[in-house]
Amino acid sequence: LPSTYTVNVASPSGVAPNMITACMNDAGLIDTDSDGVKDSIDPRHNPQYSQFCYVFQYMPGGTTYLDTPVQQIAAFAGSGFQLDCEIADTTPMVESVMAGVLNGPYVASSSATDRTLAITSPGARDVPNPSASELDVDRLVSRDYGFGTVEGEAWLRPLEMWQGAASGGSDVQLDIGTGDWTNLQISAEVPAGTTRGRYQLEIVHDNGNVSQMGVTVMVGPMPLNGRDVIQVSPSSNPNVHPIQDALDAARRGDVILVGPGTYDEIPVMYEP
Repeated sequence: LPSTYTVNVASPSGVAPNMITACMNDAGLIDTDSDGVKDSIDPRHNPQYSQFCYVFQYMPGGTTYLDTPVQQIAAFAGSGFQLDCEIADTTPMVESVMAGVLNGPYVASSSATDRTLAITSPGARDVPNPSASELDVDRLVSRDYGFGTVEGEAWLRPLEMWQGAASGGSDVQLDIGTGDWTNLQISAEVPAGTTRGRYQLEIVHDNGNVSQMGVTVMVGPMPLNGRDVIQVSPSSNPNVHPIQDALDAARRGDVILVGPGTYDEIPVMYEP
């Protein structure tokens, strides 16, 4: 790793170390299409072992033998037996939900003009191959987590009805028009008159499989205690921090919707 040429600092050698963060078994996203967009997990990541990052100093001409504490975190790790903990093939998975021009799953009210939800699936995703051994080349296998090409069902399951709601919530089936259901995306509408509150989105594949990882959909207006919805969008300016600004401006109970993109900041959340 590169050291540094910075000298004459207040250290015994007079040389400033280069501080680099090293990550072992990192599952961070990589660009597999050479389009500049990081959209795939590093295929060399092994989920049977822990991820570990730490900062260490690197000096000119120095060699240091470092301990890399990557631990076994799965049953039978390294034995050649791959424990299958991934969701089964052809089980629908929700990757994101956008409502109209908003950055997330929030509908202003059940009487709003635009009550359409754009529901996206990850489609095919590479997961550890349960049939592969440590020496096999095909360590990953593809599974389809799409919604299916034949229209199924989309439901809102009530979680919490907000103050001022006319009555208790009940299961709500979303309206889906002809041609608005594909394997990768569903365009569905929240029915008029839906009780305001928080719901869990549930997708039912035409084969009967039900999504196991949900997204909370909020149907407004927000409760009557002054809550608000704050939208956050990415910026090309590296010196701004829109997520932190939204956290600083938010009051107790507000909802912050963070749009997709890259945010070069480390936000601190210090209030409910």
